[in-house]
Parts: sequence; C-alpha cells; structure tokens
Amino acid sequence: MLRMLARFSLAVLSGMAITVPFEASGADIGPINPFVRDLAETKAMLEMQKTSMDSLRSYRYAECLDESMIQRSVDTYNAKVKAMGAEEKKALGTPPFSGAVESQLDEGFSVTMGTAASLKLFAYDLAAKKGALADGAGIGAPIRFYSGNIHAVKDKCRSRSYRRTSIAEDPQTGAIGNHLFSITPTIYFSKTVNANDIAIQPALVLSLWNDILHFGAGFNLSGQNQGNAFLLFGIGTQLPGETK
Repeated sequence: MLRMLARFSLAVLSGMAITVPFEASGADIGPINPFVRDLAETKAMLEMQKTSMDSLRSYRYAECLDESMIQRSVDTYNAKVKAMGAEEKKALGTPPFSGAVESQLDEGFSVTMGTAASLKLFAYDLAAKKGALADGAGIGAPIRFYSGNIHAVKDKCRSRSYRRTSIAEDPQTGAIGNHLFSITPTIYFSKTVNANDIAIQPALVLSLWNDILHFGAGFNLSGQNQGNAFLLFGIGTQLPGETK
C-alpha cells in the first residue's frame, strides 16, 4: 500500500495552530483524518461521519496538551504504525492516536500547587473535649499529587472539583488528569457566638476527591481557646490557577 505524509493541524487555546507531521497509511488512516485544517473543522467532520470515540479524544488531547507532549505522542504513534506488518495493519487498522497520547500521560508522578477554599463542617477541641458544627472557613495552598504527567496538560483542561467530568465520559469537553490527594496548609477563621474576637486557626489538611473532602488537625493561634488543638472535617473547592 502506498504511504503518504499527512500533516495534522492542531488548534491551541491561543487561537493559533501548530502543525505536526506524522506518517499514515492511505485508506487505513483509522480514527485520524489528516486532511483537516483546524480543530473546529475536524470536530464537525467527526460528527458528520459519526466516527469513533477515539477520534474525539484525539482532538481533545490536541486542544489540551502542550506541543512537546503532542510531538512525543506523534513519535510513539508513528513507531507503532511502522512496527505493524501488512497483515496486522489489514486486520487491526491503524492504532488510535489517543492511545499514543494516553501512554505518554500515564508515565510518572506529578506534584503541583494551587489554592483552595475550605469550610469546617465539624471541629473537635481536644483540650475542651467538645465539638462544634460549622466552625469556620479558610483558605489553603494545596500541594496536589497526581498519577501521570499532569504538567503537560493545560490548566483549563485539568480535572477540578468544579470540573469533574472526565475525557472518558465526555471525549469532547472532558477533563484530563488523575488527582490522588492533596496536602493543604490552611488558615481558618472562626468566630463563636459567645466570643467577640475572631480566632485564627492554622491547620494541616488532607484533601481528597479533587480537594472536596477535607480531614485535618490544627490549633487556635488566637481567640477564646488559644493554644487548644482540634481535629476537623470539612468540604471545599479548588480555586482557578495551578502551577504548571
């Protein structure tokens, strides 16, 4: 089968386009169609042709990943195509580009930093041996741990507490990234009914489920129970912005 050189134009968030060359094999091009000019045209074509979810994921990845990751994925894709024998290609078709991207994304372990808001739903004062509901609100700087290479994913496309639909569930607009947990230094501010001043309460929080569930411990730096340590449970949300 004659081979051709196709050029795959990928739209990026800035509104510009980057063009990455890759080899494809004629009619066996599979889920990637090289004869497209931009992401919008590609999505329209895919909708019209009712092609596979792999195609939609491929173009979502093109929109969300940095250029170096895309190039490494293209290299991986080309290597897989070249390694396939003629009979194997005929039987299986061309491997989906989304699979090459995912193999790159799954590598390694990533750490980032961001911001998160937290509401203390319950706190237990260890010295006073009593609990309190809705005991304060705070702001924290979560150190987030991810499986895989989240650094290659643009912030706009990363999984968040307010953007949890994954690319597997929605290949056109789904979020990318597998957040494991966060360690979050947090400052809470609390005011009880009987106190005139606001208590400042530093705490260290373990945040799960995209920083929605919070478990931690802290102490009263000021206020009526100054010096008392407490355990806490709360909920929160990630705020926009995260280190690359």
